[in-house]
Amino acid sequence: MTPDGAMTDECIETAKEDLDAVKARLSCFMGRMPDTETRVAEQTAPDVNERIARQIEANVYYYARHPEEIDQRLNELEKEWDIERALETTFSAVSLSGFFLGMFARRFRFLAGMTGGFMLEHALHGWSPPLPLFRRIGIRSSREINLERYALKALRGDFQNVDKDADPAEKAGQAVVAASINSPHG
Repeated sequence: MTPDGAMTDECIETAKEDLDAVKARLSCFMGRMPDTETRVAEQTAPDVNERIARQIEANVYYYARHPEEIDQRLNELEKEWDIERALETTFSAVSLSGFFLGMFARRFRFLAGMTGGFMLEHALHGWSPPLPLFRRIGIRSSREINLERYALKALRGDFQNVDKDADPAEKAGQAVVAASINSPHG
């Protein structure tokens, strides 16, 4: 810098190099981050992911045979909690419990900090201690819920890629494909 506070060309060049180095480090770090849409599935046991996928297919097949029930199922899906909501609620409850219990017994104070760490881990990488249990009991990601939602909408005729006159099994398969194509996550 010059005495009057202006930056010299050398200072500007050094600042640019430093900024480029920071950007490179951040992009390297961010490059290792899993995709937002797939991070939960990546952290879930393959057999659990397969069971959830089979259940979605079974649900779609059922509603292909019972189209009069599709609207009711779509309403149920609107109310279904996804894994993010379940984890956020769990972490908040544990953190608040740790905070209030910590007012009376110091040993509970760690709960508030621990849950914050687990929530950060989940936000960054898609894993947290309750995730395997929640997935095993069938709590789905928003992507999985949306797959079923869009497949049911395809069955109902909201999309053009489903032959309404096809047999239920073929129609269900077409609906899942149409949902994958038409979904904002597909």
